[in-house]
Amino acid sequence: MVKAERHTGRSANHNLVIQGSEQPIIVNADRRKLRRVLENLLSNAIKYSPGTDKTVTITVAYRPENDVSIRFRDEGLGMTESQLAKVLSDGGRVIEHARQGIEGTGLGLGSVTAILKAHGGTLEAESTPEKGSVFTAVIPTGTK
Repeated sequence: MVKAERHTGRSANHNLVIQGSEQPIIVNADRRKLRRVLENLLSNAIKYSPGTDKTVTITVAYRPENDVSIRFRDEGLGMTESQLAKVLSDGGRVIEHARQGIEGTGLGLGSVTAILKAHGGTLEAESTPEKGSVFTAVIPTGTK
């Protein structure tokens, strides 16, 4: 996933940091659909962190509830609470970001949410304008 994003050129001036677990992470999920979730969240983290020398950190970890979290933290544009609620609820785009020339349809997070829900998971998000966003895919391991 990270290698594929590196080939797009969008991430050429970004630092990509991957933090993992000491133990293997295993989930019971559709590999192709889960890959789409991860690719979308990584692509968004890079796309909405325009400029150079920005860091996107991907952290994979087990949670106490026996779920797996895959967190994407960026140093990008960020959003207000109302903008974040909009993109999470109806798949819309932040108008100000579109005006800055950031391409997209606004459909990606809706797809991410639907795929995670179909797997019994959720999408968590937090954001601060001018500081960046954190999107976390939470997936049950299937071993509860």
